[in-house]
Amino acid sequence: MNIRVMYFQVLRHKIGIREEFLVAEGPLTVAGAIDLLAARHEVLGALRDSLLAAINEEWASPEAPLHEGDTLALMPPVSGG
Repeated sequence: MNIRVMYFQVLRHKIGIREEFLVAEGPLTVAGAIDLLAARHEVLGALRDSLLAAINEEWASPEAPLHEGDTLALMPPVSGG
């Protein structure tokens, strides 16, 4: 399965890339994808529990399944007033 992964805000800066591709075997959830990506990028491991995710521009929970060709967007938590 090929998934396009896009990084936004401070993640893009800390990881140093805007996007990459994740190739995985078998079923994959958002949480599973983050686990695989955290092995590549330490910052994702540190923020794992607070990341916001979207699949194909729709907000997604950690349990949401990914499918061939999906785009997974990852963002750090945001705050403001």
